[in-house]
Amino acid sequence: MIKPNVSTFKLPLLFVMMLIIVSCEEEQELNVSLSKSGSVRVYILTGGQDFDEALVRISSESATRIDIVSEGYAGPNGVYESEKLYPGIYRCELTVRKGALIYNKTVNFHVNPSETTNLELNPLNNSGDLKVTVIDVLEAPIEGIHVALIPHHDYTAITYAQMEETAWYQGTTNSNGEVTFTGAPVLDYYYGTYTLFIYYDEEHFEHINYNLYIESGKLTERTIQTDLQNP
Repeated sequence: MIKPNVSTFKLPLLFVMMLIIVSCEEEQELNVSLSKSGSVRVYILTGGQDFDEALVRISSESATRIDIVSEGYAGPNGVYESEKLYPGIYRCELTVRKGALIYNKTVNFHVNPSETTNLELNPLNNSGDLKVTVIDVLEAPIEGIHVALIPHHDYTAITYAQMEETAWYQGTTNSNGEVTFTGAPVLDYYYGTYTLFIYYDEEHFEHINYNLYIESGKLTERTIQTDLQNP
C-alpha cells in the first residue's frame, strides 16, 4: 500500500489560500477607491458686485477624454455644491454672466474621501485693460473715431449691424488718438480672442481682424493705422 505524500498537497493548498486572501484584499481596495463620498462647494465672490447668473461645471480628465461629472447654477446666495464625487483631481470651470459680459475662472482641485472641498472664486478679477491708439497713414493720432471691442472666435468679417449687436465695449478716441477699456474679461476657450472694429458711422468703418488676447491683471496695448476719413 502506497502512502500519499502529504507535502504534495501543502503547496497547492497554500497557493489557493493566498489567492483567496489577495483577491479579497484587491476587492476591498477597489470598493474603497470607487466610493463616491467626497464633494466640492464653490463660493462665488464678487466683492459685492451683482451678477445675473453663475454656471459651475465640474469635470474629470483622463488621457483620452474629459467628462463632466457635476454641473449647475449657483443659488441666490452665490454657492454651488456638487454631487458626490470619487476621490481624485478635478477641474472647476466657473462662468459668470454680468449683463452682456461673460467672466470665467478655471481651477484644478482635489477631492478626498468623505470630505467637502471648499473653493472661493472671484471670476470678475479674471480681467485686464486694453488701450487702443488709432493713427492715420502719416502716423498722426486720430481724434473722435469710435472703437468697438468684440469677442470673436471664428475670424470672419463683421458687419456694422453685427458690431452693434455683439460689441462688449465701445468708446471714442481722445486728442491723442487713444481709448481705454478697463476690466475686460479674459476669454475662455469658446470665445478665444477679441477683435477690434473702428468706425465713424454705418457707412464708414473697418473691421480690424486682430487675434487679440487680454491677460488677467495686465494692460494690453494696440495701435491701429487706418485711412478712414471722417465724413
